[in-house]
Amino acid sequence: MNEVRKERTDWRDSGLIRFHERFFYTVPSDNTEFLMVEYDKSTPVAIVDYRLKNRPIKGYSNSVRLLCDSEKINLPYFSCEYEIGNNRINKIFITPFNIKANAIFNGENEFTEKDYVIKLYDIRETIVKGRRTQGVTQARLLRDNIFSFSEKWNGEILSKRHRDWGWDCPVVDLDFLVYKESKIKAIIEFKHRKSYLSPKSFKFHPTGKTLSWLANNYSPRIPLLIVYYEEDFSVFRIYPITEGWSKYDPYFGVDLNSEMYLRFLNSL
Repeated sequence: MNEVRKERTDWRDSGLIRFHERFFYTVPSDNTEFLMVEYDKSTPVAIVDYRLKNRPIKGYSNSVRLLCDSEKINLPYFSCEYEIGNNRINKIFITPFNIKANAIFNGENEFTEKDYVIKLYDIRETIVKGRRTQGVTQARLLRDNIFSFSEKWNGEILSKRHRDWGWDCPVVDLDFLVYKESKIKAIIEFKHRKSYLSPKSFKFHPTGKTLSWLANNYSPRIPLLIVYYEEDFSVFRIYPITEGWSKYDPYFGVDLNSEMYLRFLNSL
């Protein structure tokens, strides 16, 4: 399994969340802290809401559970609360949010970090045979690094643990779901206007392929869009990643002010 990419920038979407909340849009982070799609070979295997234990976040996201319970997607959706002590992850606590997650954990909800890593590989066994055995090996190699746990942004600990310190399980963050009238209308990946990643390269990146799988397998299928934004959220530029959304051509690749951008979301 290839090592996941290193985190290059601090978490940047909290301002976007506040921007959307002002206009009453439901986003995954309404009831989430650090929402991640665990995947293998560009195919999602679980959606996990990573949370620092005792942070005041409760419940689950209706939009995320709707996505996971879609017939063709059928993914486990659960929270993973990590408890910190002596600059280590001491324990991990699991709360299943749907039937598929209940079946996977079967009442087991407390893990050591190493046992949880094995479980992540075990979940990937449905995609690639032999992952379970790899997980046991990977857990043995996992070091109990002593490091600072002061978070600049929610989820920083788990991001670094996933990316930099040995879990070696590919993940992608799920930025934004457009959710109206109890239906998911689109998946959005946010990028700063200065991002190096073009829509074309994103389409063929493992992140783009994984999110495209979700968009194309949700019923009815929905668009995956990449949205570039200015620092002050005054300008947005939208590009489609999945195919078949020509009806939105007037919005694609042009600078939209915040009013035009919100109007576009409302048209989905």
